[in-house]
Amino acid sequence: MLMCPVQASQIAASVVMAGMARREDGIGQVWWGLGLNELRAADAEAAVRDLVAGGIGERSWITARDVVRRAKAIRRARHDRAPEPVPPAGLDFKGEQRFRRWYWIAVGNGEQPDTALELAAGGVGADRYLPPAPPDTGEPVDPATAARVRGVLEQAKKKEERRG
Repeated sequence: MLMCPVQASQIAASVVMAGMARREDGIGQVWWGLGLNELRAADAEAAVRDLVAGGIGERSWITARDVVRRAKAIRRARHDRAPEPVPPAGLDFKGEQRFRRWYWIAVGNGEQPDTALELAAGGVGADRYLPPAPPDTGEPVDPATAARVRGVLEQAKKKEERRG
């Protein structure tokens, strides 16, 4: 969820309190209108902490633009560290696209890749994320995979019994 003007004012006030912006530059809806309205409050807070701790080069002040750039860099770094998602089997093209979008949103919000896969599976209506099965080579099924599939099937069966 993107931040509201009140949250943007709180972010700006924290920069003012750190002595890195003038009060008139950072209070009110000014910063919200200067790009903070496109950020999550948690990302902007992390950006402010980084900027205050690491400085911003030759200047001794922080602007809304600095916060926006740093927050986007933090989010981009999360995406760069995360592996590409592998959609579960059985999804059509639109479902795969929706799954990928949910995954990247969750990763960008700071979720670990495993959790992001589960959230993305929920976003496309699956109870749980199951990676697509490898091609059948005639080899025995890995016991851990079989146990996982059994667990999911048992949960689904219990869910149906409770409904019926």
